[in-house]
Amino acid sequence: GNWTDLNRSGYGQNPVGIRDRRVYTYISDRVFGSAYVDINILPNLVFHSVAGLDVNLGDMEGFLPEYYINPSDKRDLAIFRKRYERWDNFDFENTLTYTNTFGRHDLTAMVGYTFQKERFVDMRTTSTGFPYEEEYMRYPNVPNPLDIVTELGSSPMEYAISSVLSRVMYSFDEQLLVSASLR
Repeated sequence: GNWTDLNRSGYGQNPVGIRDRRVYTYISDRVFGSAYVDINILPNLVFHSVAGLDVNLGDMEGFLPEYYINPSDKRDLAIFRKRYERWDNFDFENTLTYTNTFGRHDLTAMVGYTFQKERFVDMRTTSTGFPYEEEYMRYPNVPNPLDIVTELGSSPMEYAISSVLSRVMYSFDEQLLVSASLR
């Protein structure tokens, strides 16, 4: 086809103009880490405990301004999206391991408990029809914000899982190995 057909299809738009008309930022503050302790209860019996935490705070903003290039390349109303989110993940694991050698026999037995909890919560808004395009004026701080707020929502989620586990490993003369586990 010719240029006018391409332009009407939307594929003839200026990619630099499209990029310049979209503003998107996502800032994330994340703290994570873990700590563990090993305690030798007896010479062949060890208690191992691990705790981990991962917290992520996210802040997203997206802005699409009102513009007019031609009848097929335009946006009648400016759109502003704002989202705050928080992810929390907590892990906890405890194991008790017994290890011993009896002549040509090696035995390792372990029992444990694990726990994980994850939580997500967000708050998002979409506002349409801003009278201003300046960055500091993009928040719905107008006489009646309900006139421009087109979406207000949240998608909270939370789950937890816990598990009891065990494992036994036996070897004879370093030639025969038997292993069994249960969770």
